[in-house]
Amino acid sequence: MSLILGIDLGTTAVKVALIDSMTKQVINLQSENTNADIVSTTSPIGNEQSHTKIFNACIVCLHRIEYEQRRQVVRIAVSGQMHGIILWSSTIFNNPASDDYLNLTTHCDVISPLYTWQDARCSDEFLATLPPAESHLQLATGHGCATLFWLKRNVSGFLFGHGREAKFDCAGTIMDFFTAFLCGLKKPIMSVQNAASWGYYNTEQYSWNEKILKEADFPVTLLPEVRQPGCKIGELRAPWQGLPQGTDVGVAMGDLQCSILPHLTSDTQAVVNIGTSMQAVFKCPPGLNPTRSNTLSSLAYFPFFKGTYLTVAASLNGGNVLTATVKMFQQMMQALNIPEEFIQEESIFDMLLEKGKCITETDLVIKPTIHGERHAPNAKGSVTNITPFNMDVGHLSKALCRGLIENLLEMLPREILCTAGVERIVGCGSALLRNKMLQEELERAYCLPVELTTDSNAAVGGAIALLNFWH
Repeated sequence: MSLILGIDLGTTAVKVALIDSMTKQVINLQSENTNADIVSTTSPIGNEQSHTKIFNACIVCLHRIEYEQRRQVVRIAVSGQMHGIILWSSTIFNNPASDDYLNLTTHCDVISPLYTWQDARCSDEFLATLPPAESHLQLATGHGCATLFWLKRNVSGFLFGHGREAKFDCAGTIMDFFTAFLCGLKKPIMSVQNAASWGYYNTEQYSWNEKILKEADFPVTLLPEVRQPGCKIGELRAPWQGLPQGTDVGVAMGDLQCSILPHLTSDTQAVVNIGTSMQAVFKCPPGLNPTRSNTLSSLAYFPFFKGTYLTVAASLNGGNVLTATVKMFQQMMQALNIPEEFIQEESIFDMLLEKGKCITETDLVIKPTIHGERHAPNAKGSVTNITPFNMDVGHLSKALCRGLIENLLEMLPREILCTAGVERIVGCGSALLRNKMLQEELERAYCLPVELTTDSNAAVGGAIALLNFWH
């Protein structure tokens, strides 16, 4: 039996999947929270993570898989959180000798933190000082090139060690860092999917905006090589955690593309994922050129596979708004000196769901954009149309769920789905799966059948991608 190993290096957890290369059946799934967040030393609104904790979570997952199964792995697919950036010196893997060659704790001075997609240090004012990009995707805070511009301009000596020698000669997403170590690459290789998520990449010409970046004094030598997803970039350079030396490794891919790949089996389907945030995704119609598209600013076009694109409405507001509401109730109950055992987060969330289900209709209106949106970063939330008859928990819960879906509908109107030939929605994500009100509002808003699936896993999708698109 030959197996494909999928590894997803997510924002909160690492997921690992084993796929039978003949049957495409999932034979093993593992997940481990990373607890990787660290305090930023460079910005009070920075969002940073420890690469060591992320890799350790990966090792924990691998050790839960039987040794004999690990020995049968013939390809490794890696996906993970897009947009973020980590920098390192290629000298740190000059001498691999054993299973410990990914123990990077002794090299922390030449490896930066991971600056994640949630990093907020690049304000609108700062972004306005950057040169316009030749890209169909709008530059935003948290994007790799924007973050590196900020670090170079605001952190003295960030790119240099003692004596002004270069401290870093490589940069990439956390997944590119991981695959570079697996293969011993002197220069990281990045997929088109991740390059587009960094900013300053032209997907029509398949090239970085090097001239623009050089004129702005950007360190272009740090930019990775770029390949198509599904491409082999190397082989495992030494045995690692029971995986055989010489195992093929594919270029790292985006978690969004991989997580929805198993579900977009037809051009008539769209996928709506509601977890911490919310995304609605469908395939671009054949022949659509996103680099010359003139549609809503709330929509983005992400590279998919085989030169195709996805239309994406990516809201920053999803389950995180429900979590903020729960925390508000916790604070109110604490102020009333209610015993701690009665104000647990899970209990309050269940109460909101139960009370909301009892309300068939509400005239309370909640606009839940408390985190703004990428196309409207200054957007705020609001509560309107309050009456004596809707000032209760049930109406609030119902209106909040309706507001989340109405916000998605505003970003991606039903007419656009209909024009694209979408006939049904595949729903996934933890916040959607456990919330009947969100499911009902989604179906009501789009007037399309919603089919729920629990199988939304970028590790699985990444492994399938290497089976379908390997070259």
